[in-house]
Formats: sequence, C-alpha cells, structure tokens
Amino acid sequence: MKPTIGKIVLYNHPGSACGRYPPTQSPAIIQHVFENGSVRLFIFGPKGQHMDDNIIQGNGPCQFEFIK
Repeated sequence: MKPTIGKIVLYNHPGSACGRYPPTQSPAIIQHVFENGSVRLFIFGPKGQHMDDNIIQGNGPCQFEFIK
C-alpha cells in the first residue's frame, strides 16, 4: 500500500527502556506524506494525542503499519 493523507494506520510505540511501559500499537491518521515516503502522523496514544514527523513504514518501534 502507498501512504496517503487521511489513511488510518497503526503506530508502533517503542515502550520504555526500563520496561514500565511495554511496546504497544495505537491508531494514527496520516496528515502529510513527505517526498521521501515518510509521513506525519496524528497519533491517538495511550497517554493522549500527539503529532510526529518523518515516520517510516515498517513493523519496528516508532514506525507505522497499514491495518490488515
């Protein structure tokens, strides 16, 4: 799939280094697609909403995945 504005995806939170907060996924909306293919996401996280830039597609920490 190709990232497009308005698409709902899953953001992979990395969790905390100390293990207090485990890795988790949150829904996010693509706000902007950059020329290099990375995106700006509006993330609906476990502690509230925030935006983050230059997120790439993948299944690793701080990356996004398309909903299957």
